[in-house]
Amino acid sequence: MKLDSELKRYFNSKTMDPDRLDRLVRTASAPSSSHWKRLGAVAAAAMVLVATVWMFRFTLFPTPSSELAESIASHVVFYHEEPMPLAVRTSDLATLTMEMPRLTFTPKASSEIDSSQYHLYGARYCHIQGDLALHMRLTRDDGQSVTLYQVKDDPKFDVVDGVDVEVNGYRVRMWRENGLLMCLAEKIATDV
Repeated sequence: MKLDSELKRYFNSKTMDPDRLDRLVRTASAPSSSHWKRLGAVAAAAMVLVATVWMFRFTLFPTPSSELAESIASHVVFYHEEPMPLAVRTSDLATLTMEMPRLTFTPKASSEIDSSQYHLYGARYCHIQGDLALHMRLTRDDGQSVTLYQVKDDPKFDVVDGVDVEVNGYRVRMWRENGLLMCLAEKIATDV
């Protein structure tokens, strides 16, 4: 116990300069300016990260298939409605293939289209999403003009496989088959 009392007496006899004690207390209780600078830098970095993710959200996270499908359908309907001349007049796919050498694919018949009800009468070049495509004009047995589009398949078309979109009174069906994306545009029947 003698050691305890000696230590107590020793430390009680020591005093600190009041100004120095005051500075020490203020420094310990108030955050330093470097603390605020660090906190500000962290907050600014977090805001930049959030803003970057928000601005590039469609690049970082793929957009829903509906946006790409609507874009393709709008182009398909535009080409369907435009009275552009046919590059080739034929009812035969083999002739069409020979007469359209710029195509990077071979046009194919589709199992989705009943060839006994749809009849090819010609085709022309067009583009779908920047890729060279084939715009084929067909007639149905009821006399209605329809168009079938074919473009070489690409992974970017994964999200539109099996999608139907309505644009300006037309129904556009999209599907992938035989290494191609196919789009069929038909006028929607109206009840009169």
